[in-house]
Amino acid sequence: MASIDALTVRDIASELHIRCSTLYRWLATGRGPKAFRQPNNEIRIHRADFLE
Repeated sequence: MASIDALTVRDIASELHIRCSTLYRWLATGRGPKAFRQPNNEIRIHRADFLE
């Protein structure tokens, strides 16, 4: 449903050719794109925020 326009950490890491741990570190330090947590506590990033 709502996650259609939202990417997982794995999706973004794969596209950028980096490890997931690198992206998690960027998100934790505020250097990554704006992210949100789903009710199941998974992190998602809107495609528009990633492209920005």
